[in-house]
Amino acid sequence: MQSSDDARRLIDAAPMHQDLDVTLLRENRQISLTVQPVDLATRLREIRRERQQQMLNQRLRFQELGPFRFQ
Repeated sequence: MQSSDDARRLIDAAPMHQDLDVTLLRENRQISLTVQPVDLATRLREIRRERQQQMLNQRLRFQELGPFRFQ
């Protein structure tokens, strides 16, 4: 591989949730990693749900404070 685009294509083609051994060369050091590709769309939906729940919780806390008065 010569670029991050090459790496992205390799990872995209790999089966999800199965180990993928990757060796990186950074600053003349070789680093070996094992990664598991996941479905990003599923993770994004989870993150959105978590954020919506956080926002709802914040709104409820503000409502508990009562009305605000500005001068």
